[in-house]
Amino acid sequence: NGLNHNLEMYRDFFNEKFPLVYYWSAFITRFTFGGIEGARLASTIPASLTVGILFYLLSKSTKDFKLKIIFSVLILCFFVYSRSFNASTEQSLGLIYLLILLCIHNPKIQPKFQSIAVGTLMGVAFGLRQFALLPFLILLLAPWHRISRAYYVLAFLLSAMTWLSYFVYQGLIADLYNATLHIITANPNITQYIAPVGFLKGAFLCVFLIALLNFKIAETKIHKWLIFFALSCSATFFIRYGNFRLWPAFIVLLGLLFVTKPHKLFDAKDGNRLKYLFLIPAILLTIPYKLIYQFHSNNIEKYQDIIDVIKKETSNEDRVLIYPFDPNAYCLSERLPASKHYFMMPWTINNDVVKNIIDDINNKKAKIILVTNRFSAKQDLIMQAIQTNYSLEKYKDPVLEGKRSYMIYLRND
Repeated sequence: NGLNHNLEMYRDFFNEKFPLVYYWSAFITRFTFGGIEGARLASTIPASLTVGILFYLLSKSTKDFKLKIIFSVLILCFFVYSRSFNASTEQSLGLIYLLILLCIHNPKIQPKFQSIAVGTLMGVAFGLRQFALLPFLILLLAPWHRISRAYYVLAFLLSAMTWLSYFVYQGLIADLYNATLHIITANPNITQYIAPVGFLKGAFLCVFLIALLNFKIAETKIHKWLIFFALSCSATFFIRYGNFRLWPAFIVLLGLLFVTKPHKLFDAKDGNRLKYLFLIPAILLTIPYKLIYQFHSNNIEKYQDIIDVIKKETSNEDRVLIYPFDPNAYCLSERLPASKHYFMMPWTINNDVVKNIIDDINNKKAKIILVTNRFSAKQDLIMQAIQTNYSLEKYKDPVLEGKRSYMIYLRND
């Protein structure tokens, strides 16, 4: 929404992630639907292309109807169980990494063009997530190159510099660096970001089984290297919770089975045990037992009372603040935030951020401020600034939303 209102990432909106997924979403919402619907469409497009390519590869890899059904069920169950449909970045990365796999495994592509295409795609992936550097390095070392690795590296650098040049031109490169890279070393609370899901969750065990299946039937050195490439595509899962982070690894591992067409899996009569040993448990691990709950979990209904308050007290031009973390409410109420720092998480808050937020509050940029819970000691200074410039007279009692309660502060003037 901010980008479509001629505002800029990192200067006008803080975010610790790399930018391309937001520009992609802004492009889709500008020319299709606004708000949540557009953002969902931006996620649905790469997801649909990815699944479509997988199904095409599956249809080409085997004539065994039962095996086609097993893989199809596995893909759909994992998609629902991991909630991958909620993650625009992972959907885009899954598609890019799958295209990279297809480029590597297509012997008809000229060596020079192959290296350039893979390097270019990796440069785009880097624009979606910083951790794309890890799969880039693994592909640099992997023995798929049919020509000098310099072509691959140069294409990656040119691709990354293409999107970075926009931020250089706009004078945003320092803001980008401070928000996405410097924060990792400058914030004493960055360790709170590290919260792995754990390795006994169904989604990870499913990916682990498919990785083992690939390793069991790998017949070439390149195949084994690409297993590690696939796992590196979801490296963030090992740092931060979220089964959706496993979507790229899941996609590449399945794609690897379909493009290599191992005889032991698809053709051999004695391969049935191998199929069932790995694939049936994988499906059982990802059966979407929460499917009914997910379809009844509606963000619009969850935030409806708060949306009504915001729309009642503000016009389209007014800005609002919602702390510490409810970005969906901005989108659903169709209001822009009144501060560059429109959310607060422990790993994004430091003294400079607190000072910037207090300045925005003192300048009364927001007409209404919603607070959902008590602040920490450092953030108490923000609360003091709110109480100085805003009051609870009209909404003395908290507005309840599910398990949360919102204190509504209206500007004194």
